[in-house]
Amino acid sequence: KLRVRVFDLYLMSAAFEDDGTTETLVSSHDHDEQDLNKDIKTAYKNKDAEQSQKLHEMKSRKKGQYAVVECDADEQNDEKDEHISLDVATEKHKGDAGDFIKSIIFGGLDGIITLFAIVASISGSSMRIETVLVLGFAKLFGDGLSMGVGDFLSEKAEIDFVTSEYKREQWELQNFEEGEIKEMIEIYERKGIDKADAVTILETMAKYPKVFLNHMMAEELELDASIMEDNPLKNGAVTFVSFLIFGTVP
Repeated sequence: KLRVRVFDLYLMSAAFEDDGTTETLVSSHDHDEQDLNKDIKTAYKNKDAEQSQKLHEMKSRKKGQYAVVECDADEQNDEKDEHISLDVATEKHKGDAGDFIKSIIFGGLDGIITLFAIVASISGSSMRIETVLVLGFAKLFGDGLSMGVGDFLSEKAEIDFVTSEYKREQWELQNFEEGEIKEMIEIYERKGIDKADAVTILETMAKYPKVFLNHMMAEELELDASIMEDNPLKNGAVTFVSFLIFGTVP
């Protein structure tokens, strides 16, 4: 039987043994991912370069939130089978709220201005307060729904366009890789990068098609390929809810 333990300055391990199989679970020691990202941002706000460097070194040292190591020992020939699975910790800069900050501000600002204008104009008339409230809430719901649907459709259209361009560039890379690399070399040269350096960088990057495609989308087409992973329905819902919440203030 084989026992395996994993030790690291920033990781702690717990192992258990069961019929020749040892499974090691590794979890974060001092900082979980969320707290570590907050500390990194705090160091930046305080312009503490030394602390920021230490935190980033800690981030790079962490192999993941957990690792699973399974080792099976053969009693006759001591051959071992190992399976290692790592969930790599990554630094998330925006966070959940940051993903929808544009929709929150867009919906909220429009809600405040629109409802203030309609309520102020109606309240100056001789209408009863009940009528003013009914008209105000009708405007609130109607405009909020319009804003939410509009945000959803515009976001979806942008994602569809980027996706179509991504597929086109992907096809061109698969069928004429040399031409795509040449185009990128010319773009690098226009940015002032030496041709020899550009060739080295791009030929190396071309070994990793997904990375090269995303870079090509940004440099050649000035499109952000990462938005293909966005959910336009969530953006529309956030805009709608933001409009309702902020629109109730006036």
